[in-house]
Order: sequence, then structure tokens, then C-alpha cells
Amino acid sequence: AALNLNRPLDRIISLGGLSVTVLPEFVTGIILILIFGVWLRWLPIAASWPKGAGFFTQLYYLILPSLPLFLVLFGYIARMARSGMIEALDSDYTRTAVLKGLPWRTVIWRHVLRNALLPTITVIATQTGY
Repeated sequence: AALNLNRPLDRIISLGGLSVTVLPEFVTGIILILIFGVWLRWLPIAASWPKGAGFFTQLYYLILPSLPLFLVLFGYIARMARSGMIEALDSDYTRTAVLKGLPWRTVIWRHVLRNALLPTITVIATQTGY
């Protein structure tokens, strides 16, 4: 989103991340149950798997109950990654790399992402226990 600053893709990602962050987990859970469990019938509604089910079947039954918890954290992580990328793109070392004539992909991968992901990784590590 930060690479497309103030464009429609940036606004869609920012609005999506903000909307899943402000909704409580139980509201997000009800919406996901309605979409994926009732209307599309892709995921089971209950988290109780059949007796003697294998490991992957148990994981399949746990997707829908754990998805709202992940989405709330994802919105926060996406906002942190976006702000870190914007800050790194506006830094002196990025301008220096561009003025040296490095390809844009190299600038993004070697200079911008390395510095932008440090606060994001910290947020992921602190929120994992939640």
C-alpha cells in the first residue's frame, strides 16, 4: 500500500485494515460464519471435529474460529507495515540508493524493506501472545 501512496489500492488496503481492526472479534466472527459457513459453505460452522479425525482435518475445522482473531491483528500489522514503508521511502538512504542508480526493485528489497519491517516484526512478536 505504501508503494501506491494515495492511490485507490492504498485506500482500499488502508480502509480494509482499519475496518477489521475496529470491529470486535465476535462481530467479525459472525460475519465470517455467515459468508464462509452459511452462504458459500466452504468452512464448517462448528469447531468440533469428528472423532478420530486427522491433524489436517482438525486444522480445517479450526480455520473459521481462529480467522477473526487473525484479522484483527492483521489490520494492525498492515497499518504498521504501511507507516514503516512510508517512513523508509522518505529517508535519506533511499534517496542515496536511487541517486546511485540502483534499480527500483533493489532499492525496495535491500534498503526500504529491511528498515521498514523492523517495527512490524516487533509488533508481530509482541502481539503473538495475544
